[in-house]
Amino acid sequence: MLSDIESKNLGKAIADLVADRGLGAIAKKDYELLVFHYISSARSQQKDDNYTLSNKLKITGARVKTLRLEAAPRHDPPDHAKTLKTIINRIVTQIKGSQGEGKNLVISLENPIEKREFEHALRRVHHAVEYGINRDLLKISPLALFDVILAKIDDPETKFKEVVQKIISDKNAQTIFSVKRLHFAKRSTSLARR
Repeated sequence: MLSDIESKNLGKAIADLVADRGLGAIAKKDYELLVFHYISSARSQQKDDNYTLSNKLKITGARVKTLRLEAAPRHDPPDHAKTLKTIINRIVTQIKGSQGEGKNLVISLENPIEKREFEHALRRVHHAVEYGINRDLLKISPLALFDVILAKIDDPETKFKEVVQKIISDKNAQTIFSVKRLHFAKRSTSLARR
């Protein structure tokens, strides 16, 4: 699971934790979160989904999600902008042109940290997320995704055009939609400045 260097880093982190707090003052949960952080961020596990990681660690998928959420703020606080950019790039590549106009986008986010960061970005632009039975699938309107892109991403016009081209197949509709949306964004920005 861990390379020799990663194992040494984990050992050093445990030694630092003991030196900082004292052996008797450390809860089992602190050890568990530290070990989970090092294992889940190891190079060999970086691309593992929750299912694969839960099988390797012999715990449930729900437990993996909980450990990810609890370990991140302590050991690797997420960079909101970087996480959001990663999510949006993944969404743009996953969108199928066959989804059609006016339908919600279905986004799969099984990493609870990514889900939390994306939900936060949506709330900041005054949109909500809809869930179905599967809580890893988020349903949002294309407009909500565009608002997040315009608010949070470098070079939003390029990303916006990519999404529009993948969602709307008719070229005339793409042009009309893009012009209307950019006009709305500029108008919203000027109203916000007042």
